[in-house]
Amino acid sequence: MKNTILSFLVLAGSALTSFAQTTLQAGDIAFVAIQSGETGQTVKDRFAFILLKDIDANTKINFTDNAVINAQPVKFCKNEGTSRWTSTNAMTAGTIVSISEDSITSSGTANGGLAFSQSGDQILAYQVGGQDTVMLAGISTMGWETSCGSACGGANNNKTCLPSPLVNGVNAVGFPTLKKNAFFNLNDPSGTPAEILAAINNPANWTQEDVLQTWPTWNVAITTSIEKLIEKQKFMLFPTVSGGSFTLVNNSGSSYEFTVHNVLGQIQFSGVAPVGKKEFSFHGLSKGFYFVSSKSKEGNSGIIRFQISK
Repeated sequence: MKNTILSFLVLAGSALTSFAQTTLQAGDIAFVAIQSGETGQTVKDRFAFILLKDIDANTKINFTDNAVINAQPVKFCKNEGTSRWTSTNAMTAGTIVSISEDSITSSGTANGGLAFSQSGDQILAYQVGGQDTVMLAGISTMGWETSCGSACGGANNNKTCLPSPLVNGVNAVGFPTLKKNAFFNLNDPSGTPAEILAAINNPANWTQEDVLQTWPTWNVAITTSIEKLIEKQKFMLFPTVSGGSFTLVNNSGSSYEFTVHNVLGQIQFSGVAPVGKKEFSFHGLSKGFYFVSSKSKEGNSGIIRFQISK
């Protein structure tokens, strides 16, 4: 009897280990591309996302282009598609995964595919835990509605609201002008998960076209500690929250051109950061979040989010 009980416990423990998965939250992944095709062309719709957190094998993420009819608790329409992706091995932050409408993936496996409307569509990513739907990320080719629709079908298929706790520009991205295809186009960004997330969810860092696009080979370096960040980062800004005075630190050995954008991608300031430290005053900017995009003569680039707190 004891041997039987012991064997059962061992098998049960193995089963639990085999099906364990990483529990994610909003901002732990982000979309980096969406393709709905080109007029007159027959191609597979597809999308890509990036992991901003290490995950275990058997981690499951759901994707849907269904509209939202209740923001909290989250309730989706059921007249469009849903795809479930599963990691077949442990994966590190910075990994990018693509999924096509016929469930072909660059890594992991997918059950079900999504077909997007060229008149506008969205993708929402989420996990299911018990009775809870935990939203992770969102992308919309034509922006987000300020409130959820009360019915499914029609125009509500092409544009929807953001379910809680997703926020446009923070852990979701929406484009003010409709284009059929779009991809994140910042070259080789590096930084903390929060900085990479801020860069990806800024429409200014995307390329949109109605014609088919060739996606880049993204090389995203995600640092998970201050020590690693300082070691990798040649261009830094301190503090990240201020009333308007900031210090730019350039450790690259050559000057950096930089541009300050607001969350709408509008240029607010541009300049050159020489080697070493230089004080800059952005007191003329209104309270809110901004982004510093930098580029060296050698082609190194990056983006930093900061906040005017006055």
